[in-house]
This record gives sequence, structure tokens and C-alpha cells, in this order.
Amino acid sequence: MKKIKEDLPIKLKDLMSTIDINNSELDVTFADHHGLQDGSGSPSPSAGVDLDTIGTADDIEAGYEAVGGGDETDLDNEMSHEFGLPTESRMSLLAILKEDRSAEELGIPKGKYVNPSQTELDNLKQTLFNLIQTAYAPIGGHLKFKSPDDIKNPDLKYWRLADIDSDPEIDVVYFGKKTPFGIKHTGIGHDGEKPNIKNLLIKKSGELKRSGNYVEVSGGAFDSFVKKGNVPIINDEESVRKVLGDRRSKETTWHGKHPTGKSSGDGWYTRKIGGKEITKTMIGKV
Repeated sequence: MKKIKEDLPIKLKDLMSTIDINNSELDVTFADHHGLQDGSGSPSPSAGVDLDTIGTADDIEAGYEAVGGGDETDLDNEMSHEFGLPTESRMSLLAILKEDRSAEELGIPKGKYVNPSQTELDNLKQTLFNLIQTAYAPIGGHLKFKSPDDIKNPDLKYWRLADIDSDPEIDVVYFGKKTPFGIKHTGIGHDGEKPNIKNLLIKKSGELKRSGNYVEVSGGAFDSFVKKGNVPIINDEESVRKVLGDRRSKETTWHGKHPTGKSSGDGWYTRKIGGKEITKTMIGKV
């Protein structure tokens, strides 16, 4: 399993080498691995998804840029400043790198998606933050998650996570908001491993086919969930505007067909998200 030291920027690794502590204190690991639909050790056939063709990390990230709560914050895709911790901050680095309790220690069953308690979220916040950051790394990170404490966002009342493989860590996570129309799925987290991403997409595709689950997507996420996962598109303009609400609907231009013709479906629209015009479609069932 990868050590966190191997993934840190050079300057921070150099700094860590100067801290006079036992290396074992720094051996904090990232969560690795995947989630399954039915806890059986293999994808559930009821999900109706072809495991061999479903999209992977490169497929989904470009299309998931705005579903992580970015509709309510300014887009601020500024890259992080280089690490330059002063001497007095060295020991506080240990708190940043403090290892979460494992799924096994928390009594989370292996091979099954679970609804975590608030205490479990608190105990897993660094692990979950790492998984989310991995999933959104290609677009500069998730807009709503700047630190592990953001896991405690009170708007995010829907969480599902799983520990699947042989190690005792949480491997995948997805989350969303509870709305009058059901669960608005707003983000995912994974370790970047291709089989694990496939299993996560199978799980989410199956859930998005059930009434009361929806998400806005484009690009690669559209290909993965709609073309390969067979998640239905919400093509009805009135229904989409109702879900978006009056404020967002006023900032939305309905297209029906994709304005450039590059994607199929009749539910495409462009709306302002963080001050930018972004073309999306709503999928799922509401």
C-alpha cells in the first residue's frame, strides 16, 4: 500500500525528513480499493452494467466538475501554494497526517456499502478526504472540500462508503444532499484503481436508476453513467426546471439536443455555475 510520504510534494517530504521523530509516526496510508453493489465480492448483475466496458477515472472526471456543490460556490481553481512550513509548524504536521481509525476498527462490515454515523464520519474524515481528492485531482480538487473538516458539511446528509478488499481501510465513497426531489448526488471518492472505479460506477449507476436519485453530468460522466451504465436522462424541461428551482432556472438556457451535437439525449441545458456558463444534463429518476 502506498505511504502518504510517497505522494507528498518534494518540499514537504524534505521537511518531514528533518523532523526528529520516529518514522512510524509518519506512516499514514491512503485508503486503497473498491466498493461493490451487493457485498458478494463481485458486481451485482442487477445493476445492468457491463463491467468490462464501463468508464474509468479518465472517463468521469471531466464530466463531474460541477456536481460537487460547485453550483453554490465561486469557482476558485487556484493551485495550492508550495509548502513552506516554518519550524514552529513542524510538529503540527503530525496532526495533519494523523491516521484515521480503520473500517475494521470501527466495526464496518467488509464488502457492503454502509450509511456511516456522524461519529464514523468524524473518525474517517482524513481517509474520505484523501479518496475525494484522488477522484477530483484531474480538475484541481473538489470545490467543496479544502480540508478533512469539510467532510462535516451539514448540507451533505447522504453518505455511502465501503471497505471491500483485503486491507481494513475504506476504499470508495459517494455522497449527496437530501432535497424535496430525492438525493442529489454531488460527489464521489476513490483510490484511482481501475477495478475499484468500475465497481463504484456500477453501484452508483444502479442507485441512479431508482426513483429519488439524480445528478447533473456532462462529458465523461455522461458517457459512463448513461452510455455504459444505462442511467436514464431526464428530458422533460419542466421537470428539470422544477428540480433546479426558481433562482437557478432563471439562469438556465434549455437546449434539448446538445448545442454542439457531441453528446446524445434531449435534456441538455446551460446554466451558470460559479459564475461560468456550463452545459449539463440531469440524469436519474425524480
